[in-house]
Amino acid sequence: MAVHANLPAALPKELQHFKDRDIRWLWRFLMSKGVQLQSDESLNPSQVIQTIAGLIAGHTNPPEAIQEILNAHRDQIVSESAFRWIDKDDDRLIVWLYLQLERLATNPNNYFQIQPLMAVASTRRRDAIILAIDCWNATPAAKEQFLEQQKLYWGRMRTPDKETKWLNPKDEVQLDWAWTYIVKGYKSSFIPMPVTPKERYAAILIALDRLSEGNAAEKRLFLDTMKKTWSQKKFRDSGKAKKPYHLPLTKSAKDQLDWLATQQGVSQTAILERLIQESFTASGGTSSA
Repeated sequence: MAVHANLPAALPKELQHFKDRDIRWLWRFLMSKGVQLQSDESLNPSQVIQTIAGLIAGHTNPPEAIQEILNAHRDQIVSESAFRWIDKDDDRLIVWLYLQLERLATNPNNYFQIQPLMAVASTRRRDAIILAIDCWNATPAAKEQFLEQQKLYWGRMRTPDKETKWLNPKDEVQLDWAWTYIVKGYKSSFIPMPVTPKERYAAILIALDRLSEGNAAEKRLFLDTMKKTWSQKKFRDSGKAKKPYHLPLTKSAKDQLDWLATQQGVSQTAILERLIQESFTASGGTSSA
C-alpha cells in the first residue's frame, strides 16, 4: 500500500486525542471493516497516521466514518488502569498471560485474535496483549472482569518466591543447567527459547508456574527433585564428594565392621574413617586437609 505525499498529514480533530495504543486498535478496526491494509509494523507512525487520515478524508461521508470510529472505540477500549498490574518488565507474567490468551484464541467463539508468541519480539508482547483485548468483540466491563480474573488466577499459579529462591538469576551456569533440566523433563512446551540470562531465568520460572495447572503433588515432586539434583551436582563439582574405594576384608573383619556400625548407629564408612583417623593421629601423622 503506497502512502502518497498529498494525503492529509494528521487525523481529524475528533481523533487527535488518540495515542499509540488507540492508533494500533484503529488500524485493526479498519481492517475488520474490509479495508485492505498491510501490517502497520512495516510503516513508521507518521505513515500510519497519514494513511488513516487519507482513508477517512476519502470516505463518502467522513463525519459518519469518524462517529463510527468513536462509537466503536467507546464500546471496545478498556481503561488503561485495567492493565497496570501487567508490569512491562515482568517477562514471566507477560509470557504466562500471553499463553493464556493464545489458549483462549482457540475457543470456538474466537474471542481473541493474537499472533503466536514465538513470532512476537519480547519488547512487543505486552502491547500485543493489550491490542488483542482491545480488539476483542466484548464490552469494556466484560474485558475488565476477565483481566481481574486473570490477575487473581496469576496469584494462584505463580510459584511462590520461597520455593525458587535457590535459583540465582545471576548464576549463568545454574541457569543453563536448570533450563536444560526443564527441557529434558518436557516442561518447556510453548515457552520461547531464551537467549539472555534474564530470559532464561524468566523461562525457568514460567515453566514452573505452568506446572501449577496440573497436579500439585507432581509439581512439588518435580521441583524438589530438581533442587536436590542441582545440590548434588554442585557438591560433585566442588570436589568434596567422597570417592568410592573397595577394600578387600576377611569375612570375620566384615562381620565385626557390620556389628560396630549397628552398635554405634553409623555407617560402615564412618567407622572406618574414624579408626583410620585415630590410628593416623596416634602415629604422629598430620592431615593435609
